[in-house]
Amino acid sequence: MKNLVIIDGREISKLRGLGHFVRELVYNIDQKCMDDQREYICLIPKHLDISEFSKNIRNIKFKKINYLDPITWEQIQLPLICRIYKADRKSTRLNSSH
Repeated sequence: MKNLVIIDGREISKLRGLGHFVRELVYNIDQKCMDDQREYICLIPKHLDISEFSKNIRNIKFKKINYLDPITWEQIQLPLICRIYKADRKSTRLNSSH
C-alpha cells in the first residue's frame, strides 16, 4: 500500500513567494523523488488554471476542490481532506512545531 502525500497547492499560480516555492517543489518531486512507495496529490482551488504548468508534470495528480477562503482552506478543508484520503501524517505536517 502506497503512502499518500498531499501538497497544498493553493498558491501555485502565483509567480513569486510561496507560489514559486510550491511550483519548484512539485516540479522537483515529479522529476527526482518518485518511487513505488508514495503517491502524490497536489490540491488546488477549482478556480485556478494551471494547465500550462501541469501538462509537464507526469507523476503528481492535481485535484481541484472548492475554495471558500484562506482560513477555511488552511484550517478546515486541507486537514479534512488529508484525513479523508488517509494521507501519510509524517509527510503532510500542517504544523511544523511537532
